[in-house]
Amino acid sequence: MSPSRTKPRSVQSVARVAYAVVAVLPPAILIVFLVGSLFFSGGQVSATMEPKWGIVWAYPLFVVPTVLLVALGAVLVVLAIILAATAREADVPGLRGLLGPTAASIVAAVGFALLAPDGGTRTGDVTFGDQWQAAVVSSVALIILLVGIAVARTRSEDRQSTAR
Repeated sequence: MSPSRTKPRSVQSVARVAYAVVAVLPPAILIVFLVGSLFFSGGQVSATMEPKWGIVWAYPLFVVPTVLLVALGAVLVVLAIILAATAREADVPGLRGLLGPTAASIVAAVGFALLAPDGGTRTGDVTFGDQWQAAVVSSVALIILLVGIAVARTRSEDRQSTAR
């Protein structure tokens, strides 16, 4: 049996895969919450709604703790820093591909703050949970990715202009 001759994976590629996995966790949990609420909570996905059919489990189906969403956002920030620091022009399409999952992670945090609040403040009939804090942290990761993309493109343009 001959040894495998695959080249080792770069820090950029490992960080990019890890980032993608972490970024899709909050939206995936939100989808589980929404689908589970449709099936088990009688179609009730927010406190202001009434159940539409028989309830198996009372609303909310589950509450995602703020600390979990903020921790996932913090991991995104660390990975975004690694990605931005190691990015080359060839990595720009991969980094652009992470913008959508990052935005979905931000939307999921706000969604949980509205649909299944953890703590938070009450305004009239609506309670806005503390999960919104994860949206802010994930937004920092999004900004770092955008800066990393811009810097990688600028570096390549600088190299091309000095090569002429």
